[in-house]
Amino acid sequence: MDWANLFGSNLGGAIYSKFTDWFSQIRAKTTYKTSIVKRLKTLDKEEYIWIAYCLYYNVQTLSATPINQTANSLLNKGIISQGSGSILRLPYHLQDFVWEYLQAHKDEFLPPEIRDDPETGSKLDAFAERLKEVF
Repeated sequence: MDWANLFGSNLGGAIYSKFTDWFSQIRAKTTYKTSIVKRLKTLDKEEYIWIAYCLYYNVQTLSATPINQTANSLLNKGIISQGSGSILRLPYHLQDFVWEYLQAHKDEFLPPEIRDDPETGSKLDAFAERLKEVF
């Protein structure tokens, strides 16, 4: 389509430029989100337990020390974001699009046999306590 002739050279070019910028941003966001979701398939054991805890207790946020290896790994992968807090403990929040994906695929990340196991809650609670350890 000849945008310059349709709206005049300056206006048509500006509209076309804005449209292509907008489309590029949408594509970049989609690509970013897709890459994050793919990373969910490559979690290590501690990262998987973090996700399982959130799904089991239906929470998007966990607190951990700023030096916690699992929190920092998930943060670097773009799965969680870091909130503000104290020097001893920070809130780490599963990104909304990650949370929505996890909710839609809950049985994949927290299978019913694990979810229904009577020991699961206490094991996940022990994990959450380890997140608070400074050393």
